Amino acid sequence: MLKRVIPARTWAAITLMAALIASLLLLRAWRLDRPPDSPSPPPVIVEVLGDVPYPGIHILSPTGHSVTDALAAAGWSAARVARLSPEGIGQRPLATGQRIRIARTSSDSGEVVLEEMAAGSRFILGFKLDLNTASEEDLLRVPLMKPEWARAIVQSRQHEPWRSLDQLTTIHGIGAKTVEKWRPHLEAIPPSP
Repeated sequence: MLKRVIPARTWAAITLMAALIASLLLLRAWRLDRPPDSPSPPPVIVEVLGDVPYPGIHILSPTGHSVTDALAAAGWSAARVARLSPEGIGQRPLATGQRIRIARTSSDSGEVVLEEMAAGSRFILGFKLDLNTASEEDLLRVPLMKPEWARAIVQSRQHEPWRSLDQLTTIHGIGAKTVEKWRPHLEAIPPSP
């Protein structure tokens, strides 16, 4: 019977490969035992309009989301932001879905108006549309919405504001199943007195 002798180099290579595989398995097991890292906060998405070099939608970091940060993203210098009206508005924190409108008051300063983005823009960002403020055009962005239903929603609120989504079943052709499909997209916020 023939005995095969494995050379020392081959044994060394096999041992090295086994050690490498064992190390990778241990590393993987160690990572599985660790609790997951906390998720990063989401960015802040705002719209800047008016007298700025780069108007439009801007994505701000979760840590830098003041009016100053938004205007810097839109092309304004920090010195110019310091001369904004009302005074100190540059440090005001922003939230996703807000709009900053700039009106020039002189060659170097401007007046800031903070408001919500248009309903259509907020809808695209994942906010629900309010039955009492959304336009027909905005309502047509809702899945399964028909033009005649959007028109009826807007016309009905002129007589009385919507108090709940369930009231939509009073419109001809809208049933409870349709209202349930719209819940992720629509809400009824009664106007404040």
